[in-house]
This record gives sequence, structure tokens and C-alpha cells, in this order.
Amino acid sequence: MTYQPEVNDHHSEIIKSVRQSIQMRRWREAYALAEQEHLFEDLSLWGEYNQLVDLCRWFLPQPGWQPQPKQVITIYLYLGRAYSGLGNEQQALESFQQALRIFREIGLRPGEGIALSYIGGIHVAQGQQQQGRESQPRPPQSYRLQWLQREPPHILHI
Repeated sequence: MTYQPEVNDHHSEIIKSVRQSIQMRRWREAYALAEQEHLFEDLSLWGEYNQLVDLCRWFLPQPGWQPQPKQVITIYLYLGRAYSGLGNEQQALESFQQALRIFREIGLRPGEGIALSYIGGIHVAQGQQQQGRESQPRPPQSYRLQWLQREPPHILHI
């Protein structure tokens, strides 16, 4: 029998508080509580993917709630991880692609690499190894050249 952790009473109360705040249209307060209590991370780590999907959906942009771009990215990345954990690779891919789009819109290059890594992982899981490799982030040629110029010769001649 495999161990399956359950959401403890503390997290159940937090989820309840978050849901109540959202029902009262206090999204900022609800999001701050979810972040403060590491709710996204904990649900993901514990494999509580259905609850994580619900949590993420509550925070997607809607009338009266327009989260900051980095908040939307966080939501889509965790939503993708949850869908992937549930075996719904297509919805996971769509979520990661949404995060990638926003990373590109705000010009956050390291974030693009994170999203592309997740996208590549989905392609590999679907048996599309070539597409998975093509999705993996690669530093620009200028970065690679700068790295080579900085490294001591003994590292380059292994």
C-alpha cells in the first residue's frame, strides 16, 4: 500500500477561508492567504491535484479580479502541474503555453525557460521526443559564447 497524504485540518481551513473570501469578491485577500500559507506548493507536493485545479480556477482572471501577470503565471504553472498529475496532458500543455505567452509578454526570459521545460516534458510524456527536445530552452548563441570565453581551459578540454 502506498502512502497518500491527505490535506490536513489546517489546510482544509485555509481552503475554506480562501473560498469564502472569493465568494465575497475579495480576491486579493484570498490570493495573499493562499500564497502566505504555501497552498499552491503544498497541494502540488502532496498530489492533491483536484483541489489544486479548483484553487487555480478560482484565481483565473474574471470580472472584478484581474491578477498581476506574475500571479497569472503562477496560476497557470500550477494548473498545468495539476492537470499533468491527473493525466490530462492536453490541458496541462495548454496551461503551460498560457504561462509561456505571459512570460514572453512581460519579457521574463528565465521564466520562458521554465515554461518551455514543462512543455517539453509534456511532449516527452506523450511520446513526442523530438518535439520535447525542440521545446527545451537553449541559451542564445551570444550567451553560449560568453560562457565559453569565461570558463577556464581545463573545463573546456575534458
